[in-house]
Amino acid sequence: MFEARHAGPPLPALFDALLVGGVIAFFAAAALSAWRDHLMRAEADAAFAEARRAAASVERHYIERGRLPASLARAGYEPPSPLPPPIETLRLLDSRGIVAVELKWSEALHGSIELAPVRGPDRVIRWRCASPDLASRYLPLACRPGAAAQSIPS
Repeated sequence: MFEARHAGPPLPALFDALLVGGVIAFFAAAALSAWRDHLMRAEADAAFAEARRAAASVERHYIERGRLPASLARAGYEPPSPLPPPIETLRLLDSRGIVAVELKWSEALHGSIELAPVRGPDRVIRWRCASPDLASRYLPLACRPGAAAQSIPS
């Protein structure tokens, strides 16, 4: 007499579609997060390269004059104008010759990369890179914990 008709796909097919959609959403979210980290690492690498240019100027000043400069301008360093994002500032921190590049991706995510000179007895300067506040996953390999001090080619 009466036939029960089911409108729509059977329940197992609907469940399968939801499961597949959930798996796709999960992998898309993971890929988006990895892509964002990759972009931030690339920008941090570019900032590190600019800091190395500034450090090379500081090193040349030290070799020519026997002392560290009072500022990056006195070292002969000319920054690009404007500074590429996410670089906020690039400066010499103090009389110890530390070159600091401050990065800002957002109000919540910002920090700095510092290149500190390590002077050897042979007057050769090697630079130790570190960050007091950025997670190591965003840092160039040379700046991660355990990395050795490096010479900067002129």
